[in-house]
Amino acid sequence: MSEDIYGTDSFGKDFWALVEEVEKQSFPKITEEAIRNIPFVHYPEIKEEESYYIYKLEKLLLKLAKEENDSREAAFVYNMKASKKDLNLDKYNKQCMAYAFVKGSESEVDISGDRKANKLINSTKEVVLVSMHNHPNNTTFSLNDCAFFLRNRNIKIFIDIHQNGTVEYMARTSKFNEQDAIRSFVGLVRDGVNQFIIENKDELDKRIDNKDVLKNPISFIKNNQYKRMIPSYIRNDIVNKWIEKDLYYGLRRDEIGLSETPEDEKQIKKLELKINKIKGGYHER
Repeated sequence: MSEDIYGTDSFGKDFWALVEEVEKQSFPKITEEAIRNIPFVHYPEIKEEESYYIYKLEKLLLKLAKEENDSREAAFVYNMKASKKDLNLDKYNKQCMAYAFVKGSESEVDISGDRKANKLINSTKEVVLVSMHNHPNNTTFSLNDCAFFLRNRNIKIFIDIHQNGTVEYMARTSKFNEQDAIRSFVGLVRDGVNQFIIENKDELDKRIDNKDVLKNPISFIKNNQYKRMIPSYIRNDIVNKWIEKDLYYGLRRDEIGLSETPEDEKQIKKLELKINKIKGGYHER
């Protein structure tokens, strides 16, 4: 059983090649229906017009991921304070400095590794940023997502668009308590990883050269070499427990299912008309 958890070659290379091939074949693809049915969400503590921009970017994100990245993970980093003059919401404008599109793999997208995206994230504290990406396996936020959200304080809203179009988000509201959120997260990581280390100590002793890392759960999970050893059910348990405590530290979190009702369409059309009248605002191209 431990061989399966740690991903060794105990079953032979042919076996793992077959597993990889099966995973590729079962990899879910983004559909036009999923893009069409992304729900409109009025995000907390921002103007409704800004939520419309985000709604359009969510649709564009899945479209680009589908057409240019074979339905693999992708991300937009969007500066809500930037000028909307060159912001094209139907086709990505690489020259526009208000947003950055980043391609990823089946399981991750390295936002920090993209120069333009990283520049947006590390802008002045007054800049409000929205980061969003799609999860190919329709799963909730990962442990890395939560750490990324906490580490980058300029991100006001972190949006997770599932492959089927469902929208999930975390938002820093005016009630968000940074210290309590970090303290809660670090405590849960320490407890979860420490329990894993205790239960698998004999096996880990055989596999890890640097035994000191086993004494520090945080160092263990920060090291990619060892982090991959932790089963997904433990990582997911840590995330679920942290999110369940959202009211404790003022995190606003919600998950919105697929919805393209007539009421949604009327609201969207009304916003489009309103925005098109704003000088320097978005206009259909």
